Amino acid sequence: MKIKRILFFSILLLFFSCTKDRTSNCAISPTYSDDLIPIFNSYCISCHEGNNSSGGVLLDNMNSVEQHITTIINEIETQTMPPYGMPIPTDSERDSIVLILNCWLDNKR
Repeated sequence: MKIKRILFFSILLLFFSCTKDRTSNCAISPTYSDDLIPIFNSYCISCHEGNNSSGGVLLDNMNSVEQHITTIINEIETQTMPPYGMPIPTDSERDSIVLILNCWLDNKR
């Protein structure tokens, strides 16, 4: 029983020590029209606009992006989006995209 408790707290500690502080990196102030639209046009719109909204997620307007921004960031970080067979960002582009989206989100708060 003691070993299970130690293992549990060790895993919990590891989890919390690995979480990212998303607020300390925002030296930029991205805007929806200048920074987010080009990202979505390059990697998302072909599947997430109008009547062609994969998974029921529209990303062709700011209100919808605001609703889904946390999920969008997570999907890009975990590389589950864009899906296989679609244009995908390089690792450095992905890092930049995640930074831009996180900073945009922080500025919205």
